[in-house]
Amino acid sequence: MPVEMALWKIKDGKLHSVASRPLNSEEMLENWLADDISMVSEDLLVIGRQVASDLGGVLDLLAIDINGDLAVLELKRHLTPRDVVAQALHYAAWVRTLSWEDIEQTATEYYKGKSLEDVFRDHFEAPIPDVINTAHQVYIVAAEMDPVSETIVRYLSEEYSANINVIFFRHFYDADKGEFLGRSWLMEPSEVKVRGGKRPPPLTFEQFQDLANKKGVGEQYRALFEFFSEQAQVHRTQSNVAFAFQVEGGQRRRGFSAYPVYSSTGEGLYTDVRPERLASAFDVPESDVRDALPGPGSEDVGYGELHYFKTIEQVQKLIKVLSASSEEELIADDTRKPE
Repeated sequence: MPVEMALWKIKDGKLHSVASRPLNSEEMLENWLADDISMVSEDLLVIGRQVASDLGGVLDLLAIDINGDLAVLELKRHLTPRDVVAQALHYAAWVRTLSWEDIEQTATEYYKGKSLEDVFRDHFEAPIPDVINTAHQVYIVAAEMDPVSETIVRYLSEEYSANINVIFFRHFYDADKGEFLGRSWLMEPSEVKVRGGKRPPPLTFEQFQDLANKKGVGEQYRALFEFFSEQAQVHRTQSNVAFAFQVEGGQRRRGFSAYPVYSSTGEGLYTDVRPERLASAFDVPESDVRDALPGPGSEDVGYGELHYFKTIEQVQKLIKVLSASSEEELIADDTRKPE
């Protein structure tokens, strides 16, 4: 059955229903998605818009994820219910044939001369994989879908493991002239990705800890994870756990990544560090962060500096430095005169 989306505003301790209405322009929604694709997923980067297909037609948005796989985003617009599903599959069939050169050309045109490798590194803070476009995702963007089309999408996903989903956006407005955009999914995105992805899913937190234990760096990994996971957004892949911190300007940027898979008892826990971002996130001098890191660090890694934590004492030293700002605030609070 079609997905229903409702919104209530809390005012004076009471709930007030917020009315919805169709978007005045689906072009406006496309603009928003092009400007901020995190509305769909934080793991995507737009690399093309209104891309002409060799099979005919024009694809609304083309994106790439951190694994180098492509994503097709097609707005429903005024297509008939069944046509929008067929159109999305049409573009997916074309996208899977694109070569590295085709994708590079599309991205370079979209970013006005900037290379795909540079754009990818700037966005994901990691080098682009050597092999790209080994799998793809399909997103149908709509305000609503009919039950038949939803059944077709579910069938493709559940029976044929197609990585396809529907995203619903609804425009809301209230009596105070406030405007809101709501989002919901036809199916849980993580379940669709597991069914449809050719790549294995990210390791679980338990698997990373088990791997760190086997590599002889379990204590260091556990201490760092427990500390950073309280301060940051956590991202997982098959090889690393990355922590994204809120830095100056309000953005969340990756500042620390741990790679149990590349670690060993002899060398220690392999980590990829951006000292300047840790300093910004924890409000401590960058020089103090660098002094607390086991070094010297090598810059010949994903996006930051390579540092090996061989002992738990090295981990505790870094944590103590990063905790300095909050400890100073606590001391200041304890020394205030009672009122």
